[in-house]
Amino acid sequence: MDLDPGQCNLVKTGLKHVFAWLRASPKEKDQELGHPGLGLTDTPVVLLSSLAPGADQWAVSVAREVSTEPVHRAGVHVLAPLPFFKDQYLESSTFNRACVDESAKQFLANFPDEETFVVRFNDELNHNEAELRAKHRLILTGPDAKAVRDRRFLAAGEYVAAYSDILLALTDGPIRPIESSALIQRESPSAEAIAQRKLRGLMFGLLPTSPALGGSDNGAVIHIYAPRKPKRNDTSANAKTSKAGKLEILFPYEYCPDHLRAQNYSDKRWQKAGYAALFALAQNFQLLNTEQIAVRKEKEARALSELLPNAEVLLPARSDGNELGRLRDTLDHLARLRRRIADYNRYYDERIKRLKQTLFRLAFFSALFFALAESWVPTPDTGGPLRTFCFVAGVALTLAAWAIFSWHRARLYDQRSDDYRAIAEGLRVQFYWTACGSGESVASNYLQRQRGEIGWIRGVISAASFPYETMRSIFDNLSPDKRRALLGSIRKGWVQEQLGYFTSNVDKLTRQRAFFVHYSSIMLFSAFLLYIFNFIFQYSVLANLSSLNPSLLMNRSEAISLCGAAIAIVGILYGLSDFDLIDKLRTDELNSTDKLFQAPSKPRTFMDRIFASLFLVFSMFLPKRVESVRGGNYLLRGALVVAITILVVGSAYYVRGLGSWLPSPIKISSMLRNLLLAGGVLCGLWVSANHLTENIRRYASMESMFNGADERFGQYLAACDGNDPVVVQRVFDDIRSLIIAVGRESLPENADWLFTHRARPVEPVST
Repeated sequence: MDLDPGQCNLVKTGLKHVFAWLRASPKEKDQELGHPGLGLTDTPVVLLSSLAPGADQWAVSVAREVSTEPVHRAGVHVLAPLPFFKDQYLESSTFNRACVDESAKQFLANFPDEETFVVRFNDELNHNEAELRAKHRLILTGPDAKAVRDRRFLAAGEYVAAYSDILLALTDGPIRPIESSALIQRESPSAEAIAQRKLRGLMFGLLPTSPALGGSDNGAVIHIYAPRKPKRNDTSANAKTSKAGKLEILFPYEYCPDHLRAQNYSDKRWQKAGYAALFALAQNFQLLNTEQIAVRKEKEARALSELLPNAEVLLPARSDGNELGRLRDTLDHLARLRRRIADYNRYYDERIKRLKQTLFRLAFFSALFFALAESWVPTPDTGGPLRTFCFVAGVALTLAAWAIFSWHRARLYDQRSDDYRAIAEGLRVQFYWTACGSGESVASNYLQRQRGEIGWIRGVISAASFPYETMRSIFDNLSPDKRRALLGSIRKGWVQEQLGYFTSNVDKLTRQRAFFVHYSSIMLFSAFLLYIFNFIFQYSVLANLSSLNPSLLMNRSEAISLCGAAIAIVGILYGLSDFDLIDKLRTDELNSTDKLFQAPSKPRTFMDRIFASLFLVFSMFLPKRVESVRGGNYLLRGALVVAITILVVGSAYYVRGLGSWLPSPIKISSMLRNLLLAGGVLCGLWVSANHLTENIRRYASMESMFNGADERFGQYLAACDGNDPVVVQRVFDDIRSLIIAVGRESLPENADWLFTHRARPVEPVST
């Protein structure tokens, strides 16, 4: 667009205002844009520009200028997606018109080469630089190639729209609403056409990334009035000039109220809904960049070698003319970012686990105190303060549970933990897709392209990893031996590591689920039998029908016999236990770590040690050799139900008469029955609160997938040993397709994990 150079300063003032608005406090409303600032004081800003004369170069100049200001301490970085290689771009009509001065050409020529890349069409992904240059040469010189040139300029504009959260549109007139989304598919590279694509949706088949029908790639557009050079006898020139540098913000059509469809961008409800979504996105970015969490520097330094074994040998440090070093720098950046976000996830995940444990403990002890308050009635009842104390303690523990939960909920620890895990796993896939030169984008395949509260996750991955096409050409230029070694490292660092992770976790989660399901059933059924026992002997009519007197049901020696029988049953089950398995569980418990989401190296708390010991002790009474036979589960549960029931009854009658402060046997058994009931319910809820059933199925599916991928990967690598370069290249392409397929299988699993945790967050009711 031929902008009026005389209005350059006014337009640049508007651009500076936009950069200032990004950093401005969200507590103050901006008078020009009509919305408070986004508060991105600690978030780096990336400006995408095709460096065309006029608007693009003005924006880059402003970005460079403001980057030195203290308010932009987080940095302003410029990347240039170009329609052609830089030297060919200088030969295009864009830079060879009479209105383009020499300074614009020099601006492009001086722009750093490493900050530029060529936007490729779908059918150009496999072209090397020489092939792409030859194709572009025909486009630049061909007499009938104007339509193709326009498509290339349009692709560069669409790339900016696709990978930006906010699009800057500099036009000499308003961006008019349109009635049909089909109209924006006109192949026009104008700023207004690109803005409409950002508001409506991108074209199909132009860029390698596929447009999202759900609008997840749409976003806000900040329109800055930039008048064209006035023509002679143009009566409207003065009116347009008076608007130079004026700002307005437009939001995607999905936020428009139905009755205002495509009529008025400035509608208050449209503006309010659009700004709320943009502000939520900005705040998530800001929170990520201001986390006050200690990052383990030694783990971050080893992040690349953790994800890619032998990386130091395979990817030497960058030096002049060393393209492999550029691949290393990109992968190291992704690995370090993934490591840091994984640490953030670990930090919040530890707090969520601690919250769950605390809520369950408080729930159990509140049930204990309420049971004591209800059933601890001495014979005779002297009316002591014990019951009052127990009641007050139960109420206090219940209120404490709600207070602790409210404190955590206000800080959204569970959402931040889930979001950071989703980002870390998405970055893992993007790391390996980049390492194999796939040219694929995780953001285009993740979380069902959703917007809203989780849409920012894709934005983080996208901002950290594009452009993708450059790494593809670097990988394809490697020698066959280096490619084979790099692909073998990907197999070891991703496929085999994840196979081991899912295999061990399926076994671990299966044991945990079996433990809690068993004891939930055992305690609930024991409470059921005790309820029947107490009901019969509490009512005289039923007691007379049974010819039993509850006060004379058994003497102390008979009670001791019942307790002895219960201990004998438990002893038999203990004798049938697999002690080698118990030792293995003890070792796993002491050394339990996740290689990439490792628990912090700090001493375990006293309560953690107690509950871990209880888990091992009670696991001894669930011998696998009994459980594995037909009907073994029912036999185990029946034996333990009988043992617990007669132990409770025997203990209640054994202590009868030891002191006047003790309740009657019926009251004692009622109290223990209530505790068994609470324990059984909490065991069942623990399975649900930790999503054990869903995770077992999900992890088992991923184990099967990675196992199949590992076998096929090995077969492909073995086939690379041949000497036929055509066959070897075809095998490399097959391995790349396999890596892409593995990533596309992994991403839905991570998305399902996130959706499951979003649907069932931590709540006192669920715990």
